[in-house]
Amino acid sequence: MKPQPTAQGPRRQARLVAWATWATWAACGLPSLSNAHELAANRATVVQRDDTHWAITCLIDYPQLLHRMLAPKRSWADFVVQAAAMPLAEFQQSVARAHQQVATRLLLTGPGGERVALRNWQWPEAPETHKRLQAGAMQLITGGGSGAGDGSHGHGTETAVRAEALSAQPLKSLAVRFPAEFGRVLVVSYRPQQAWTENGTTTLRLRF
Repeated sequence: MKPQPTAQGPRRQARLVAWATWATWAACGLPSLSNAHELAANRATVVQRDDTHWAITCLIDYPQLLHRMLAPKRSWADFVVQAAAMPLAEFQQSVARAHQQVATRLLLTGPGGERVALRNWQWPEAPETHKRLQAGAMQLITGGGSGAGDGSHGHGTETAVRAEALSAQPLKSLAVRFPAEFGRVLVVSYRPQQAWTENGTTTLRLRF
């Protein structure tokens, strides 16, 4: 009796074709893109809302961060092609694991060393990221870009990742440490100053 085809067959075949194409491309001696996606400087803004509440926004090269979190020993090109060939459910699990690592290792501490909890994380949607990496894999294979999935020939566009921090008591200062995979991070921190103006009849002087 012949084995019955399964729904996994076409998808598995497509992934094997992608890998075969990649292997053929590499074997032909085309230029390596292992260093094409070098570490970019990321940025973070920490805004104090009140004495116990902070909002954190990180502007990062998100695909690059996933590469460094999930496959640091692979080249950028290898990571893009491998991630693009993953079934979406498997990719979502890998991304969730990376997010958990960041949430655990991005440290905020008060003056006494007490940890300040981060919550309400906002990350890019995994399906959109997967599509972007699939587009990036095609760029790599055809030589049409860096593999960022956005048509660029350098780094991908910056992506905002957000979280909130709450402390049990008022704090006058915070210490922040980012995971090593973030690389160099430019940090901007401030507490906004607020004031009212009245019906266009008053002039408000702003001090910086």
